[in-house]
Amino acid sequence: MFAVIGIAAAILCLVVTRHRVGFDTDSGVYLGTAQNIIDGRGVTSPVQAFTSESGPREAASFHGAVPLTHYPPLYPLSLAAVARIGVDVELAARLIGALLLGLNLVLLALLARTVLPGLVGPCAVMLLALVGPVSGVDVGLPHSWLYQHGFAMSESMFIAFSLGTLVALERYVVTKQARLCWIAGALAGFATATRYVGIALVVTGLITVLAFGSGRRLSRAVTFGALGVMPIAVWTLISRLVLGGRAPRTFHLSNPHAAGIFGLFEGWLGLTSLAPLARHVVLAGVIVLVAVVVIGERRPLLRVLAIYPLLYGLAVIATRMFLDASTSMDDRVFSPLQGPFYVLLLGALATRKATATRALTFAVPIVLVVVALPAAWRVVDHGILSAPPAEETFAATNDLPPDAIIATNVPTRLWEVNGRWSINVPVRTIAVSGKVNGHFDAQLQELVDVVTEQHGYIVLLGSPKAGLAALLFATEHDFERFGSLRVARRTNDGVILVPR
Repeated sequence: MFAVIGIAAAILCLVVTRHRVGFDTDSGVYLGTAQNIIDGRGVTSPVQAFTSESGPREAASFHGAVPLTHYPPLYPLSLAAVARIGVDVELAARLIGALLLGLNLVLLALLARTVLPGLVGPCAVMLLALVGPVSGVDVGLPHSWLYQHGFAMSESMFIAFSLGTLVALERYVVTKQARLCWIAGALAGFATATRYVGIALVVTGLITVLAFGSGRRLSRAVTFGALGVMPIAVWTLISRLVLGGRAPRTFHLSNPHAAGIFGLFEGWLGLTSLAPLARHVVLAGVIVLVAVVVIGERRPLLRVLAIYPLLYGLAVIATRMFLDASTSMDDRVFSPLQGPFYVLLLGALATRKATATRALTFAVPIVLVVVALPAAWRVVDHGILSAPPAEETFAATNDLPPDAIIATNVPTRLWEVNGRWSINVPVRTIAVSGKVNGHFDAQLQELVDVVTEQHGYIVLLGSPKAGLAALLFATEHDFERFGSLRVARRTNDGVILVPR
């Protein structure tokens, strides 16, 4: 039964991405890196990510092969591996997303089966994760797993490794077999090589092995930890010493804006239509219920499922507060917790023998799925993303010399549409710190010098389609002070500047 639902979900994901795979902020970097790998340029990106702290001259020196240090490498490596069978990287992302959706739902069911009796409970959890309600329903298409797996983003792969780790840890606690501990550690390592926040999974595993294991707990915990951090440690050395990249993150202090996390959990409970006070009261009641059960029942899996979301949330908050202020506090970033959250909640309800509580265990998933169906249907009906619009500015870049350097305020969009490598124009606010760029004027001059020396182009998208690019990056107005530039072409949605 689990396999049937998983296969159906994979097919549904292919239907949802029938127009094309979904693109988010980081998708262009992932797909572009996969293409660079295929082209023999190593684990590098053809575009300079908006979070990059490199200046114009340093960025231009990479010539479309920017070392991938801000992102772990496993997802683009997987895209490149699948693409080598003869498909393009976008189709590879579609196939991987669909296959992972089916796999993730099956892994979630195996996890749920340890705390929910029979088949109904685990199947209900699968449906909840597939189309379950989220806080974003009222403002657009929801980031349910069906929606999330249709994007060229690393969350789908991270979910697979994190669920695999939790399943292996549960089996280890029950059977005490050392090989299951090693398997869990290896899967946690792959998770960390997919998303840096996987370190929360490594810590969760260490706590599990030390608290619920048996025999040689300390040595097994050390081995687990080594397996968990080894892949990303090796990658960091390679990216720094071989590729010449910067550190994945640098220290910054910013406001974490963490209050919205509670809204995510309220969204998963389908409470977004209620008044704020009512939502908060219900969520508080759920937290108290789960806490009482976790403390009183002494069931290792429920305790692990309670520890992991806490550590994951703390890892995201710490990342945003100290390392990267651009880290989102939204459904996408927290989507790996949605499935385990449902398992934890329904597992807590199922431990009570009262008839009413047992009834709630089956009623809650039904109600939540019904609440989520309209939004889920919108995803299926419209698909995630239709073909990208053919903006005039992007079309005009087709006439530029193929190897010319391009500086732009929409680097990932330019690669998505035209496959052109590019660097960023200077930013007003540094994304990773959230601070005003004190070197903005100097970097403007540096960029103009680079473009002049290398006979390059500055491509600025200025229409509403540019989104945050028009606010974050330098605009045409900023370049008007430089007499060495002229307008080569003006379109209805942007401009192309060149040296005189």
